[in-house]
Amino acid sequence: AVQQKAITWPRQVMALLQLPDALGIDHPKVSELFPEDAIKRAREMKKALGGSGIGAYTHSKGVREFRQDVANFIENRDHAEKGSVDVENIFLTAGASEAITMLMSALVKDSNCGVMLPIPQYPLYSATLDLLGGHKVGYNLDEKSNWGLNMKELERSLAEAKAKGINMVGLVLINPGNPTGQVLSPDEVKDIVTFCAENNLVLLSDEVYQENIYREGDKFFSSRRAADELGLIKNDAIQLCSFHSVSKGVMGECGQRGGYVEMVGIDSEVNDCLYKLAASKLCSNAPGQAMVSLMCRGP
Repeated sequence: AVQQKAITWPRQVMALLQLPDALGIDHPKVSELFPEDAIKRAREMKKALGGSGIGAYTHSKGVREFRQDVANFIENRDHAEKGSVDVENIFLTAGASEAITMLMSALVKDSNCGVMLPIPQYPLYSATLDLLGGHKVGYNLDEKSNWGLNMKELERSLAEAKAKGINMVGLVLINPGNPTGQVLSPDEVKDIVTFCAENNLVLLSDEVYQENIYREGDKFFSSRRAADELGLIKNDAIQLCSFHSVSKGVMGECGQRGGYVEMVGIDSEVNDCLYKLAASKLCSNAPGQAMVSLMCRGP
């Protein structure tokens, strides 16, 4: 729509993944057509795909090596302890939207369940809640403070919903904001993480715009990092699902439909149920999974 040209290197690797080996990575003149780093990465990814390229089904959670790229990306981004992100808590999905829908479907078991949503917000959340029959419980962002968070507003919204007998199960945080574009400070993120932990709310942290930051002085600070620094992960005191996508940021590959969710503090039995739900659709599209890997680990 904006006539933006795709970044060359990911498309080169994707082209080699799509081509038969004889016409791609094993072609005698492949080095004349593609750079060596793209060829090397395509060989590595084809091996991870079992030698069958991206035309076959994968593990229902996604190719393990690609999920490991996501785990390493999160650890590096958040300055987390090496090996602290478990690949079994990562699902590769057809964009972040599929992961969000999957988690909301698991959360909203009946019409008495409610999820807190920012106002204004990306309409996927309100539409999905309508589809599931749950309650939309809005909390207003503060326009006067650059669409920031007001903890009193969160407490008001939660208290009013509980007074109506609504079973509050989750809270959606969009950071950086959509459509507002605000970037929350570390303290603001820590406040909302603490709020969710204290009120037993599953935090659905939409972080797909984490690379789209334009105001001088702003810096993305993830919900996972906030929870880690507060000791909530170590103490198993937070239920957090974080989402990212290749559709935004520098990649802008929205048609490739690649995304992920990383879960923290989610019971293993729930994880198993989500795995069964993912398996019912066999797997997310393999090209999208490959693009997630390329986003998380570049040239």
